[in-house]
Amino acid sequence: MKKIPPVINISVSHGNSYIKTAVYINNLQKAFFKLESIKMPSVKLYLSGLIKIFDYSKLSAPENVIMAVSATKKDAENFYRKVCAKTGFKFLIVTAGLNLPIQINYHPPDSLGTDRICSASAAFEKYRGESETLAVIDFGTATTFNIISKGVFEGGLILPGFGLYKNSLGDSCDYLFRVRYNRIAGFLCRDTASSLIAGIYGGYPVLINGLYQKLLDDARLDEKKVCLIITGGYSNFFTTMLERPVICDQSLVADGINIIANLNR
Repeated sequence: MKKIPPVINISVSHGNSYIKTAVYINNLQKAFFKLESIKMPSVKLYLSGLIKIFDYSKLSAPENVIMAVSATKKDAENFYRKVCAKTGFKFLIVTAGLNLPIQINYHPPDSLGTDRICSASAAFEKYRGESETLAVIDFGTATTFNIISKGVFEGGLILPGFGLYKNSLGDSCDYLFRVRYNRIAGFLCRDTASSLIAGIYGGYPVLINGLYQKLLDDARLDEKKVCLIITGGYSNFFTTMLERPVICDQSLVADGINIIANLNR
């Protein structure tokens, strides 16, 4: 009997802070690595990281591998085309025009960030059994809120991410400074460090909880009938700070890229 070759996808989420790369073999995530993306790495540096987790040089048919990329930086597409030219992988850039597991109710559709498309796609495929209405909050460089109802992306909102929020005063004000997380004793503070901790680490969850409720109100959704999923770099931190049950899924964007790659093979 002829051996069926494995289905291999390399999911790349090229964000404003990090490049996250996950290798999927037959839909199972087998390996992962990340690089900072503030400065675009060289192709050589990127491939040196990839080969440590996935020795693509031993593949007999590299053209059967799809490198699927969701990018928030404009110059990323040409970079990954060069990577694919070196490795022999097929290249796929995620856009709203591909075959997707969800429909998009957004104007114009191609203005919707591909990270939001990927997280919404994965949320629908993985958690639609929980509820016909899903909400995804992605705590990345930007914090995004997304509603998926009956397989349709219905919109959401965007605000500065927690990293920008917590560092902004220290970067902008001479007499204020960056603080590390500490227990919040209360909101009536009588020293600067406590005031910053309460405002930053106590204030952002209040902002998130308030905006989430506003979003549900605008969408005329009953909170009890919505499954809330959170993802992104700060999601573990906020899991216990949200005033409702949540599913924390750090692989949501990478899984979404893999799902979309399979739909467009």
